[in-house]
Amino acid sequence: MVHDLDFNILAHLVRPDATIIDVGANKGQSIHSIKSVLPNSIVHSFELNPEFHDVLPRIAAEYSGVTFHPIGLGTKLAEVTFYVPCVAGVRYLEGASMVLDEYEKPWVKERYAQWGEMTLEQFTGTICSGDSFNFAPDLMKIDVEGAESEVTEGFRHTIERYKPILFVENGDWHRIWPILRPLGYMPYMPNDAYTALVPFEGVRANTFYVAS
Repeated sequence: MVHDLDFNILAHLVRPDATIIDVGANKGQSIHSIKSVLPNSIVHSFELNPEFHDVLPRIAAEYSGVTFHPIGLGTKLAEVTFYVPCVAGVRYLEGASMVLDEYEKPWVKERYAQWGEMTLEQFTGTICSGDSFNFAPDLMKIDVEGAESEVTEGFRHTIERYKPILFVENGDWHRIWPILRPLGYMPYMPNDAYTALVPFEGVRANTFYVAS
């Protein structure tokens, strides 16, 4: 069972033993979703937040072909500050981001305002570029709460060489599009049956970018 219906289309986009890069593993829901749709896929899963570094190796061990990397991805090797939103003593780990401006977006502020006043805890962690791993991916899923363009830029040579499909959360679309358009990519979304991609339109949580 998938946690996001958009994952259902993966079986129609790549071969059963595809190599998939999962950037922003969070608590492992994307690993479960990928493997439920493509059980024979090879998955490399990345997560910066150490809050999940204990559970993610256990989740990876539930499946064959899953490797967990306890590091974040960006444009280069660096130590970075990342932020975790907190409201009324509750830490929303799924909302952690390296991009402070992410919390100034109206829809992000509205989301947390329904529960009370938001504060941000600060942590540090290590990131590196995706190109440094020399992957040959068929598909890359990127969901890093506003830092999607940094991750994409760090995979530029990999993307130029292998032309993987990119499955990207839309929070950073205005900065990703100038990177991908010159590389021959166009934006798509799943059809209603999740069996094929159609040209992107409207408002959606995710975009699929495919090279022509």
